[in-house]
Amino acid sequence: MVLPAENLALFRVRRGTDAEFHRTPYLSAIHPPAVDPKSASCKTPGARHVSLALRIHLHIAAFGLILACAAAHAANPVLKVADPHAAVFEKAMWVYATGGGRSGEFYAWSSRDFRHWEKHGPVLRLDDVPWIDDDGAPRHMAWAPCAIGHDGRYYFYYSVGPQNPTPSRIGVAVADSPAGPFKDSGKP
Repeated sequence: MVLPAENLALFRVRRGTDAEFHRTPYLSAIHPPAVDPKSASCKTPGARHVSLALRIHLHIAAFGLILACAAAHAANPVLKVADPHAAVFEKAMWVYATGGGRSGEFYAWSSRDFRHWEKHGPVLRLDDVPWIDDDGAPRHMAWAPCAIGHDGRYYFYYSVGPQNPTPSRIGVAVADSPAGPFKDSGKP
């Protein structure tokens, strides 16, 4: 994942893998990168996987993208959640997921450095969704959240429903902050 506005690239590799990132000589000749080293490498001995956060300088050339990297370990947490959705808002990485709290609630996590993560929420509770019971089903589930930002507002989309006897529906809620709380739109 490359985040150009943050000069950051994320890679997940198996621990023990030697990772090398080389500049392309042809592209370097077209537009010399600001960082001088010809490559950055990182050895990752130890356990199974590691995430690398690479501070990068991006240069768009006529035919490609040049990455000049300096590697550092990212201390990403292992979140016991499902359906994660990641987005960059306000110069931070935000992760929205199914789970992470009590049933019927959505939570979010944010980090500006990929080492220190803050849990937010619940960002939305199903108890605050007025249309959820209009299908007559005795029980509802919600999953697969997604958030987007537009014109200073944040929109939180999620699937909800019993699945049987009625089909699932998509809800949308709005907030002034990526941390919520999100207010449901009032209809699926």
